[in-house]
Amino acid sequence: MINIQTETNSFAAAMGFLTRLGPARLFTTEEMASAVRHFTLAGLIVGAIVTLALHLLFGQANGAVQGWLWVALSIWLTRALHWDGWADLWDAWGSCAQGDKFWAIMKDSHIGAFGVIGLVMGLGGQILFAGQLLGSPLWMALIWAPGFGRAAAALIAMLGTPPPTSTLGRLSLIGATKPVVAFQALLALLAGILLCGAKPVALACVIAAAGLTALLRLSRRQNGLNGDFLGAAIIWGELSAMLGALLSLA
Repeated sequence: MINIQTETNSFAAAMGFLTRLGPARLFTTEEMASAVRHFTLAGLIVGAIVTLALHLLFGQANGAVQGWLWVALSIWLTRALHWDGWADLWDAWGSCAQGDKFWAIMKDSHIGAFGVIGLVMGLGGQILFAGQLLGSPLWMALIWAPGFGRAAAALIAMLGTPPPTSTLGRLSLIGATKPVVAFQALLALLAGILLCGAKPVALACVIAAAGLTALLRLSRRQNGLNGDFLGAAIIWGELSAMLGALLSLA
């Protein structure tokens, strides 16, 4: 039986942790772990706010300006939380370090050359893809992309194991049980089919699978998967959804 108060608290934790849209308060470890149950919905809400706002302002006009605004608004709503993990992972991966050295680079607050390359490629890709999609019949794929990205994070959390020093990442892995992740995946797939059709969803899943497999292999070589991996999975999932939609138009 669903406990309404429990679900309300876990949804608030998801929105407060993943976005600016939730309450700014401390959550219990149980609430943070249960927040995984609402990852996909939180992403869909972010995608809807950003995409519908730009669609109302510009209609189906496309271009770099619209793409830049989509990314900028998304970053503001999420506090750039996932981009931080994306850049940290690029730095650690690019160093070819192993073990403690890998994790030390991951936790270093300074950004290196590989982190910059990762941000350029990731941000540039999203600006380009979002700009193209806003002017296409599949503009609603941009509502779906953030939800798909967070479903990808839930999936990789279920398949990974935390390193000894993981904190928030460990809680997400605890909350990513098989039933929870199955529901997140189902919600993401249904939302994608409703918003942009089966073909973009199928293409996005293929692209996402390749990146998530690489992330899991890296985590196993380094004996753990932390919150930075989850952030990178979100960004890769968003890029996969956008690229899948664009390829379906070709």
